[in-house]
Amino acid sequence: MRKLFFVFFSFLIILLASFAILFGLMNTPFATPVASWLLSQWSTNKIEFNHVEYDFPYHIKLQQPKWQSNSDTFAFHQVDIWLNSEIYQNGQWLIDSILFDGGEINQLPALEKFASNVKLHQLALHNITINQDEHHITGLSLQIKNPSWRQVGQQLPYGEIQFAAKSWQWQGEKATNLLIDANYQPQDSTIYGMTFHWRDGQISGQAEQYAQGWSLVNVTVNHLTLPKGLTQQLDYKWHSLPFVINHINSLDLLNCNIAWQDLELTNADLSLEDTNLDGLVPSQGSLSLHADTANWQGLKWVDPNITLAFSNHSLIIQDFTSGFLQGNIQLAGQWSPEGVHLTSLTAQGLKWFGENISDLQQMPSLPKWENLQIDSLSLDNIQLIQTAQKPFWQLSGLNIEGESTQLLKSGQLGLWNGSLRLSANSASLGRTITSQSLIEMHSDAGIWQLSRAFLPFKQGYLDATAKWDFGQNSGPWQFKAHGDGVPIELINQYLTLPLHVSALAEVDTDLSGLGSNPLVIMHTLTGKASVSMRQGIATLQYDNTTVVQPFELDGAQLLADRGRLTIPKVNLIGAGLQASLSGELDLVDLENGQLLLKTQQDCKKVDFDLLRNKTLVTECSISK
Repeated sequence: MRKLFFVFFSFLIILLASFAILFGLMNTPFATPVASWLLSQWSTNKIEFNHVEYDFPYHIKLQQPKWQSNSDTFAFHQVDIWLNSEIYQNGQWLIDSILFDGGEINQLPALEKFASNVKLHQLALHNITINQDEHHITGLSLQIKNPSWRQVGQQLPYGEIQFAAKSWQWQGEKATNLLIDANYQPQDSTIYGMTFHWRDGQISGQAEQYAQGWSLVNVTVNHLTLPKGLTQQLDYKWHSLPFVINHINSLDLLNCNIAWQDLELTNADLSLEDTNLDGLVPSQGSLSLHADTANWQGLKWVDPNITLAFSNHSLIIQDFTSGFLQGNIQLAGQWSPEGVHLTSLTAQGLKWFGENISDLQQMPSLPKWENLQIDSLSLDNIQLIQTAQKPFWQLSGLNIEGESTQLLKSGQLGLWNGSLRLSANSASLGRTITSQSLIEMHSDAGIWQLSRAFLPFKQGYLDATAKWDFGQNSGPWQFKAHGDGVPIELINQYLTLPLHVSALAEVDTDLSGLGSNPLVIMHTLTGKASVSMRQGIATLQYDNTTVVQPFELDGAQLLADRGRLTIPKVNLIGAGLQASLSGELDLVDLENGQLLLKTQQDCKKVDFDLLRNKTLVTECSISK
């Protein structure tokens, strides 16, 4: 026993003496080769440095160190090493801390081999610049507590991380003033806090990692600016991130200016809560949004407010209000891939003015949805004016009321179900003006009925009813109308005629057919119409001559039989006028039809081919 104690005590004295000699040499000119030998025990790579300083008992400072790993060379201004008091344990060198200070490198070194020989308590970097592939980081300071490398080639070790950088550029995007406090692990990592500036905005918050991806926790974005045209680039970059964000616990955007596809938001506040990012429309979550203005497809919305909920990839519009077209609009309902179902849509005081062709191109229209149903529809005091091209038209004091209306079905526009009531204080098309007009319609299972269309004119009215079965493929329809004092001057805007006509007409119409498509309508049009005209003025032009001829027409008939139309000869009545109107034509073969107005005054015959916009003048022969 005494011998064993003597041997152990002798070995301990020799070991202490060795360490004393070793550390003693660190304060002599032999310090640099001794430090090189020590570092060779920790790393398989050759490490070079200009000078070494030793602060008793555990601090070693290397000046201008560099080493090469594979094809990469790593160089720093200084490296500080703080040894653990126990130095060596269980086959590993014990190091409390290593600090790499100053330098520019292409990538973080893979230190997994170093970690197999060394047990490191803390790894730190200060004032480092990194140029790695698409990443450029300046002013990097990094501190990792209990770093561990578990994969070959792993550059950023797992551990408790404190990260700071002046700037980080990646794929053309630049973030500045970055601060991150995190626990980086192979799974279930946590970001306790992060903050940085990006595109004029300040971003801060926390995040948690789960098996399916990252969740953003209490993230706030202030004064972010995303200009138009950037969305597609950011979408590509989003999908190329080395991590997946699939859930948002809480995200607030404040005072942001964002352009996304056809939507532009100015000074917007947006909040997302408990939202899954698992599709264009999430499977769960909620969103609230307010903005000073929003522009969507060329239309401007003022002070919009919207509250949404996501459920099973459907969008539930709990409330939407906005100023729009000098009025206001409010709606609630649901959007799904199958279509849109609004529980309510109300609007007051909307005004639209089409003064240029571009205004017509931006006129509000229904999006290309498959289905649209509105349970309660109320549009009050709407004004629409179009002066961009003739014929000019306007609707003033327009009111639309609807109940249980289905306006789109399989992408086709129509009143498929429900009821609509339209009224207008004033409406005009060209010079034709009507006031206090009323249109009422309803539909049940695709059978549409025009209960009444009543259009009062200055000296008369037009009253019409109709029926159209949308549900049948053939689409059978009926139309009946009666009017008296109906101004017909409007036909000059839509028909190319060799004369100009104005008159007040008495009309009786009873027509029917099949309406599955325009060709079927032309093949099946059947029924009759009668027209009488009074206070007629025909302006005839031929041979550089203009003739203004008053006329009346009594009992003109139009007979339709499966698309073949016949107008029996009828005379026009007027002072000094001899004229007749007649015609036969087939809607499917108009080129071979005839619609003739024959006139004779004194010794001159003028025949007007109304179908082809031609005039034939024949002089009478005078016998002596």
